[in-house]
Amino acid sequence: MDKRLTYFVYSAVDDLLESSSSSSDDEELALVLHPTNKYLRVMDFVQGVVNLYANVEFKKHFRVERDSAEYLISKYPISRYYAKRSYKEGRPQLAPNTHVLLFLWFCSNKTTIREVSNLFNISYSFAHYMINNVTSFLVELSRNVIKFPQSEYEKEGIAKNFEAISGFPNVLGCIDGTYISIRAPKLKIRSTYINRHSFIHSLIY
Repeated sequence: MDKRLTYFVYSAVDDLLESSSSSSDDEELALVLHPTNKYLRVMDFVQGVVNLYANVEFKKHFRVERDSAEYLISKYPISRYYAKRSYKEGRPQLAPNTHVLLFLWFCSNKTTIREVSNLFNISYSFAHYMINNVTSFLVELSRNVIKFPQSEYEKEGIAKNFEAISGFPNVLGCIDGTYISIRAPKLKIRSTYINRHSFIHSLIY
């Protein structure tokens, strides 16, 4: 390629990357044009940090019990959404636990694909790919887990169990919840009434 044309192409692409509102769209292109550029990311986050979490700390970050996450991790590699590579060249294939944990972290925290890709040491595009695949996996898995009770016997049993827990009769289930703002009760620790969204003084129902 003519040197002047090469310079023009590189200059045009550099201008595009600098003016882009989201560098996540241009990371792979930048790596091709500037192969010496290395994106600094967190190394060994799963092995060096997540695996060392106590159960309480794990649930705080991932919003599920460790046993629940491990159940999903055991199911994911046998699903059609985790495709095993047929070649060994290049970077080693990421283990199923990285896929599931990245998805859970993304869903459980106020974060972006850029941040989770940095945390789990992968490209933006592959983080997006992993999130889509795990989402599809969970939708398919949910058909065998989330079921509406069919018989009257099942409905009565579930309603009684729910009433025993909540005090509300004739309820078969509920989805999500809502925070109701309150005044901080007297002689109580105010910080205990601040939820994870920093909505001061609230109760969840």
